[in-house]
Amino acid sequence: MRPRVAVRAMERCLTWPGKSADPCSGILHPAVYHMLDVGVVADRLLDAAEFPRPLHHALALLAALHDLGKIGDRFRAMIEHGATQGDRHWQVSMAWFAHFDGDLLGPLLGGDVQLRFQLYAAAAGHHGGPPEPADMHGGANRKRMVRDAGARAETDARHVIEGIAALWPDASLDALRFDLEDAGGDWRCSAPALSRWFTGLVSLADWVGSNTEWFPASTAGPDMADYVAIARSRADIALRESGLRGASPSRRAAASLFAFDAFSPMQRAALAADLPDGQTLAVIEDATGSGKTEAALMLAQRMMQAGKGDGLFFALPTMATANAMFTRLTALGAMFDGQPSLALAHGSARWHRGFRALTGRTAGESDAISCADWFADGRRKALLAHIGVGTIDQALLAVLPTRYYALRLYALSRRILVVDEAHDYGNPYMRTQLERLLTFHAMLGGSAIVMTATLPADMRSRFVAAFQRGASRPPPPAVPDAYPQLAVIGEAARSSAVEPAAATVRRVAVDRVDTLAAALDILTDAAQRGAACAFVRNSVDEAIAAVAGLRERGVEAMLHHARFALRDRLANEDEVLATFGKQSSPEARRGQVIVSTQVLEQSLDLCFDMMVSDLAPMGALIQRAGRLWRHKRPRPVDGPVLHVLSPDPQNVTDENWSRDLLGQGWYVYPAPVQWRTARALFAAGCIDAPDGLRPLIEAVEGASAPAAPPALERAEEERLGTGEAERAQAAQNVLNPEKSYFDDQQVFSDEKFPTRLGPEQVTLVLARRGTDGRLKPWAPVDDGDVARAWALSEVSLAKRRWEQTGGVDQSTPEIAAIRKDWKMWKEGRYFLCPVGEDGILCNAVKYNEKEGILLAS
Repeated sequence: MRPRVAVRAMERCLTWPGKSADPCSGILHPAVYHMLDVGVVADRLLDAAEFPRPLHHALALLAALHDLGKIGDRFRAMIEHGATQGDRHWQVSMAWFAHFDGDLLGPLLGGDVQLRFQLYAAAAGHHGGPPEPADMHGGANRKRMVRDAGARAETDARHVIEGIAALWPDASLDALRFDLEDAGGDWRCSAPALSRWFTGLVSLADWVGSNTEWFPASTAGPDMADYVAIARSRADIALRESGLRGASPSRRAAASLFAFDAFSPMQRAALAADLPDGQTLAVIEDATGSGKTEAALMLAQRMMQAGKGDGLFFALPTMATANAMFTRLTALGAMFDGQPSLALAHGSARWHRGFRALTGRTAGESDAISCADWFADGRRKALLAHIGVGTIDQALLAVLPTRYYALRLYALSRRILVVDEAHDYGNPYMRTQLERLLTFHAMLGGSAIVMTATLPADMRSRFVAAFQRGASRPPPPAVPDAYPQLAVIGEAARSSAVEPAAATVRRVAVDRVDTLAAALDILTDAAQRGAACAFVRNSVDEAIAAVAGLRERGVEAMLHHARFALRDRLANEDEVLATFGKQSSPEARRGQVIVSTQVLEQSLDLCFDMMVSDLAPMGALIQRAGRLWRHKRPRPVDGPVLHVLSPDPQNVTDENWSRDLLGQGWYVYPAPVQWRTARALFAAGCIDAPDGLRPLIEAVEGASAPAAPPALERAEEERLGTGEAERAQAAQNVLNPEKSYFDDQQVFSDEKFPTRLGPEQVTLVLARRGTDGRLKPWAPVDDGDVARAWALSEVSLAKRRWEQTGGVDQSTPEIAAIRKDWKMWKEGRYFLCPVGEDGILCNAVKYNEKEGILLAS
């Protein structure tokens, strides 16, 4: 029988409310019960990380104490009477941790005081950012918060700590060390690394433990020991129904994932490669069409089976590529035993029909892949799915000081991170972020696969060095420059030259075209002969102009770019695939022409008989040429030729060398890069795959690339200066892996620290008039889902160009009536734009579903 005083103390501790009253029952869930709800969820989540028992118990204990700041008069007054809270409860939690460190928590947990405070901050800072410095370091502010909480709260908070500590009796932080080197390379015992991982875990546990479907409001009654048994049962149900549990990597052979008659050479290499112990980085370099994606999935399966992860996250350059990959991954439930969760992570994921079809299933409802509603309601949560696919931005936000960045780090740490199209992140700003992501991922025990067709050797070396830094290992010797190749990096680097896939061995002739009229004539002639043709332009304006020029020649060309409302862009992509995709019929393709921007080179599996392209950097041209003669089929032209609209690289008279020819597309890429590309490409006379790809890339991006001609020296200085500025900005923005969550004092919105640099964008929300004269979404309202229709009616445009048009008055009554329900963060960034019957939005702006946004010159 427990002492009477202990029973009375417990009864009093349970009177502190943790949540607002349940709207149906009116029950106030006690703060102690909520803390235990979260503590037991964290305890279950910690199982997967295989911590030593004392450290496991210490982390579960601290997770349970995460909301200790709710023990206080001010929080009670806010919950029960709607009073102003003052200090936020997580700030008060940190104050309590500091207040009780000397005589209670310190002796109980052991370890160094500085390291304890790093984990105190991680537990208290579970709402997206760490507590403020004053709360950590004590002094007058901490004393004031303790005083404001009240004398009874101080006594009860002590009892709560003692009672919860009894539930995890082996808690100890004695194993913690100051950095990875001191911890022998084990991130679990390195306080800075552990602090960021741990706050992500506590955030997740708090989200799960706050869900009233799994943890309903309970009347005060059971003591802590009895309630923990209830909470543990609920936690098991919550983790299963949320989709966080319920599947594990399958033991089936990776070769059985795909029912291929024969594997490509890279796929065979992925199945045969030796996997080292510990964190592993694999770099797959092979041409477009070589089966890299399937090779990466086989390798990821083998990595999971070797204990290097419990799932995978596919990071891609665009929403379109992510959507395409999502469709491919829906058939890969065989990678897991049980029912794996699959989630799509980007800004428009919730409007994707395939993703919506998966959501709403309760985990365990069937044997198929699912996505519980809990995963589907946020991009951060999507990273926690067994199989995640999204844009690279969702992963890069894990290394920027944005809200809940630590949750992203935690979510990715047990995933095989697959970075596709890595060459697309070659600008200094994105490359620096990706390097830092690889460092953090390795630091937290993660493994990764980097896939690319055209990666410069310097970028590869940087990625490998960044990963090895995170694994607390010296960089290995340089990876050879064989192509194709599979490099597997652990303590050492193992590189295997791979035979090229037969379908990728080819020579694409290169022809320089020196006038736009000549380019349009080439397309017209090929279309009249029945060829499926593409013209890839560097800017939307130039693409629209090219379509007009083709129509003057009697050729009705399709237009494909990003400046469409989402609904029309998706419909456009479907039409493009039906016309030029792998399954397109000869009748559908015959004589068809598409004019597109860069979205064509990286998003869809397309195949053309002939192609014209604006001059672009070498990697982009190689990618574009990869869409020529991609699939076996009869051709109405003699061979694959890439016609490149380009001035003569031997005749550079001024810094505006290519502006007259390329128009607005001239501003998209640095002139010296364009010149080096033209010089190397036309000197070679062809794109010889695979043997000639590496020399072409290095001739533009490598250390031995030639100096720019005198006329472009100033442009070269500007390019280098811009690169240094981007690199410095990224270095300033990214998180420091040597510091802890304790040190990250400021976190901001995603917009404050963008993952990509570029002109600021605004979103135009298009509307049309219904038969009743009232405004409605441009996209049809299906199944009564008005929110989805509005989302599908959005189109992005450069803010500068929108402001030049004068815009649309947002204060008119009919527009204001719709905007009043918008979120505050949309102010100044989203504009409701009625589209007239003539397509006019406002002065100098028109829209139609076949051409997108049209701007006057």
